[in-house]
Amino acid sequence: MNQQGKNYNGKINKTRFGQKCQAWTSLVPNLHPFWIKLANDENYCRNPDTELYGPWCYTTDPGTRWEYCDIPYCGKENWKYGWQGFEDSYYSIQYTEKSWVDAKDFCKSNLGAYLAEITTPEENDFLMNLLPKPTTSNN
Repeated sequence: MNQQGKNYNGKINKTRFGQKCQAWTSLVPNLHPFWIKLANDENYCRNPDTELYGPWCYTTDPGTRWEYCDIPYCGKENWKYGWQGFEDSYYSIQYTEKSWVDAKDFCKSNLGAYLAEITTPEENDFLMNLLPKPTTSNN
């Protein structure tokens, strides 16, 4: 996830203070402008307006309009030795063959990280340059 959580699409649906998130399609108890834009995002924390401090949600509590969510962020101060940085994210290349589900679980439980979802050609080029180049044999 980048620093502002613009690309966060996880399933956390409680605020950092434990408030339940209001469904984005609901306008009760909090009327808001994102009900069409985020119609498919259930009641998950999102950052549709690029808030500086990351993903947030409207709450189901009429007394608390919205709160930030507690989404882990791996910033520069948290990166581990051997990880490579690109824009606001850090990557660790693992050379073991796994299914997507197993790789996602491995990242979360063993590395405390999220499996990369490549979203731009520049990100793809960056990652491809981290991989060893194939060699040819002249035998």
